[in-house]
Amino acid sequence: MKNKIKLYNRLETLKKKNIVQDQYQANLILKEITKTDVLLEKIKMILHDNFVENKDKYLSAAMFKNKSNLISTLNNQKYVAENKKEFLEGQKKIFDLNIAKNTNDKKLVNKKYKERLNEFREELENKNHINYKKK
Repeated sequence: MKNKIKLYNRLETLKKKNIVQDQYQANLILKEITKTDVLLEKIKMILHDNFVENKDKYLSAAMFKNKSNLISTLNNQKYVAENKKEFLEGQKKIFDLNIAKNTNDKKLVNKKYKERLNEFREELENKNHINYKKK
């Protein structure tokens, strides 16, 4: 009986450790999502500034070519950042589900641990006629 109690106690500790690790990973992913959002906003701002028409100035062919190369590069970077954000959000959902599953498992293990502990105390009380404090 003591071995089962120790086993449940250890299992609960392992579940806590898994929860902490998943929370750490989820927080890292959330930071990366935030960085990606900031990058997307900067790219959108630069694209918007380059699309604004300047009626006072005439563009030379070289300036037009440089501006179009810049816009196409920024559009490609924007698509990459959007795809990265979608991927990270999917990974965050997976970690959130793991956290919820491990939390539920930890509660079940804790319940079993308390049940076994109460059974063990009752056995000792019956054998030795000793009363333990119940938590």
